[in-house]
Amino acid sequence: MTWLIDIIIFIAGMATGLIAVRFIPQISGKTHKLSEELAEHVKAQESFKQDVDSYLASVNQAMQQIAQQATQAANESQQQFSKLAATQKEHKEFVPFFGDDTAAIMAQSQAVESANKTKIDSHSEELPRDYSENKMGWFSEQNQK
Repeated sequence: MTWLIDIIIFIAGMATGLIAVRFIPQISGKTHKLSEELAEHVKAQESFKQDVDSYLASVNQAMQQIAQQATQAANESQQQFSKLAATQKEHKEFVPFFGDDTAAIMAQSQAVESANKTKIDSHSEELPRDYSENKMGWFSEQNQK
């Protein structure tokens, strides 16, 4: 029978402890303070979320405007290019970049350069020079001394 009394006392103590743990913080007001702080943080988070949403909406609108302006600029440049191509087809006259004097000088220099190239090519067909002991050409005098 003592064990039955012990179990009843244990269950009564446990029930009293659970009730005390449950209601003592509510009486002290800590739970109320924490719930108020939580509500403030939730409000701050919601206002931050609204600020971010409005910022992202403004950025999206700005990007759409930039895209429209880029498309419009591309269309205008394409129209200008087609107009330019049409005028170039009409006027196919050759307009020299350089003046007559400069073109004549450039033609002369090209003739001189081509002559130099042919001279260089003709040198490559000559026999190689001899650098042995028996000197030839200009060095033959050194051989005789």
